[in-house]
Amino acid sequence: MDVGVGAGQAAAGGATYGLITAGAIVTVLHCLSRYQVHDYADRDASIGLAGSLMAVVAAVTLVAAAGRIGGRLPGLRRPQWHVFVPLLLVPMAVVPLVLGAERNRVEAALLWGGAAVTVHVLLAYAPVGRSWRRWVSATLVLPCAAATLTTWGCQHRWRAQKFQAVGLPLIVPEVPGYQLTGTWAGRYSIRTALRGPSGRRLYGVVEAASVRYGGCGPGSDRRWRVSSAGDGLERAMSCLRDGTMLTLIPGGGSAGIADVLPHVRLREVDASVLADLPDEPAMSEPD
Repeated sequence: MDVGVGAGQAAAGGATYGLITAGAIVTVLHCLSRYQVHDYADRDASIGLAGSLMAVVAAVTLVAAAGRIGGRLPGLRRPQWHVFVPLLLVPMAVVPLVLGAERNRVEAALLWGGAAVTVHVLLAYAPVGRSWRRWVSATLVLPCAAATLTTWGCQHRWRAQKFQAVGLPLIVPEVPGYQLTGTWAGRYSIRTALRGPSGRRLYGVVEAASVRYGGCGPGSDRRWRVSSAGDGLERAMSCLRDGTMLTLIPGGGSAGIADVLPHVRLREVDASVLADLPDEPAMSEPD
């Protein structure tokens, strides 16, 4: 067989297998929430793990079937090594994105789908000739490494996108002597944590104004209103734009907040500022 023709057929066969594995990855990612939110409503870990298992079984079955009925293409006539690619790449793509890493489903699907196609195409070249085989063995790991490093490099930007996706003003309360230590992008709120003198804590919650604390319609400029909830802790509410509000809540064991209110300044920030800080475990949305 002419090497040029054989290489072209191998590329076509490898691309066919690659599209099968890429389709498995895309299908699982499509079943997940747009962004990862670790709270009581998060089902992405179970969906991702179970979905990966089913996607691997489906992809391996389709790869084996394509090799059996593949006809003349060299890449399809030798599926024995290709069946191992979904076993590796589907969990590599999905599991980190559901067990802690930030994600953008579309970008992750393009990134790992492209890696899958590339790996299969390189693997299909191996039987064409010895020179191809040596080159493939040296470069087969590169697409996986590139996808892994790119996913890691996108973490900050994808985390910033998660704050933007909530659709609320990105407001940070600033208090003299307090340092912003953590943030949280939830499903309906954005939360910040501040640590002050002697371990004193303050939490800021931006969300849509509730009926109970109404009067925050468009154009409202009402500022701090202090009230006590059922837990006996004082809370201070301030209207923001577009019918939203910010609530300041003292941390457990901290004193009230009336003494700090005159010094509080609300600052609107870019999503990247919030993304710089880690998730605050105490800031998840209530059940």
